[in-house]
Amino acid sequence: DPGRPGHLTFKIEPYVEYIVAYVRHNRDAIVGVIPSGLERPIDARTVELHKKAYTALKKEWPELPVGMMLYGLPMNPSTDVDLFLKEQLYDYADFIDTHIYAASVDWTEWQRLQAAYRKLKRNPPPLISTEFCRVGGSDQVLHSRDTVASHLDAFANGMEHIYYFNQCNEGGNLFLRQP
Repeated sequence: DPGRPGHLTFKIEPYVEYIVAYVRHNRDAIVGVIPSGLERPIDARTVELHKKAYTALKKEWPELPVGMMLYGLPMNPSTDVDLFLKEQLYDYADFIDTHIYAASVDWTEWQRLQAAYRKLKRNPPPLISTEFCRVGGSDQVLHSRDTVASHLDAFANGMEHIYYFNQCNEGGNLFLRQP
């Protein structure tokens, strides 16, 4: 636990067993798995968990996509990308997930990751975002325009799929009053 040095938040082997049992029980409803979770800092334990879970899941379901979240992918530099490459996690990721909320996105780290895959003579895995929204626009029309533009930018830079989360001012003063 990064917030409490010396304390463990989970034991790796039982957690891997739980992930496999959960997928086994719910297989018909699961289209992909991110065993190390979302928005988790990557450290040695995360790497160990991910590799063991990936191996266990692939043993039972070779066709099941198992991905990894690089939460810091849109940041430059990204320690997540550094660790991903150092720990050779490219052998354990069928897709990469990230969360992006920004006025503009720096794609440098994704390009660095793509270059690393090219060096390995492999195609980079699909990039998805399970949370994505452009921060911008002073009303719903401008916000919508900025969101569409950011989707086009993401797709142009290799994003394969985006889950969209709208952001709006709950105070009501930025809502479009009339269609």
